[in-house]
Amino acid sequence: AAGLPARRSAPAIRQARAALHRAQARHELKIAALEKKRAALERSAEKLERDWQREKERLEEKIARLKD
Repeated sequence: AAGLPARRSAPAIRQARAALHRAQARHELKIAALEKKRAALERSAEKLERDWQREKERLEEKIARLKD
């Protein structure tokens, strides 16, 4: 009788493990999607910074020319 609950719970354990694996897979997919979005945002931020630096230099040069 003592061994019976263990045998009876084996399918429940398998189900729970399968659910855990599915949840982990979903989690990993979500993390991968976020990483992809983060990389795209970083590229966008770098481009904005480069554009800003170019514009800033151009305007500073114009100011310097107007001072002369």
